[in-house]
Amino acid sequence: MTYNLPNDGWLRLWRKLLTKRIWIETNPTEKTVMFTLLLMVNSEPVEASWNGKEKILKAGSMIANLEDIMYIAKSGLTQDELEKTLDKFESPLEFLKQEKEKLSDDPHKRLITILNWRQYQQDGLSNAESEKRKEDALKLYDFYVKKICPFHKSKVRAIPNIIKHSKKHSFKDLAKAVINYIPKAMKYDQEHRKDPANFFGIQEPYFKDFLPGVFDPKRVSIYSDANYQSTPAILTTERLEELNA
Repeated sequence: MTYNLPNDGWLRLWRKLLTKRIWIETNPTEKTVMFTLLLMVNSEPVEASWNGKEKILKAGSMIANLEDIMYIAKSGLTQDELEKTLDKFESPLEFLKQEKEKLSDDPHKRLITILNWRQYQQDGLSNAESEKRKEDALKLYDFYVKKICPFHKSKVRAIPNIIKHSKKHSFKDLAKAVINYIPKAMKYDQEHRKDPANFFGIQEPYFKDFLPGVFDPKRVSIYSDANYQSTPAILTTERLEELNA
């Protein structure tokens, strides 16, 4: 099996599902496949390679082959029967959409996206709230690249990282962390400044040292030059509005 099973997280079941065609017009075996797909897809944006290019898979999407789905679902369906089920889910039921990778030597490899995933997942956020979070992440990324390191533009990795951190930290605090980092970043050549995906890293969240209430420019652990002196940049209302424009 090539698919990596998710090992954490919860799945919301929308009660209106009982009124949808995907429930009314499917048999118990097909429902098993439906629930398997809901459990398999990503719960948040992730980086992936598709058709030879790096892209961000939306929440509610995944890349898997038919053998993966058959193994996990344990529904007893043959490969041909599973293909027919997926086709039925796509049209006429409009539960998902699927793509085949043009460059893949695996004819059973699929990019599957559950339609309307955001409507009842995404930590309970509405479509508008989810889109706002993504818009803020894009603004913060553009601001970081413009002010700190136009040399690095790892947008594919950076945006999902920022979105993930925005679940625990406000947009304002994340913006302050960027501004507080500017004096240190300016000490280095562009190529030695933190890439935005690494500044907002997941395993090593460097930005946390620069959050308001934590940031101290005199700390040797942050600034290797013990003689470095500076006053933390203050995120005024005007500067925040400029960033948010």
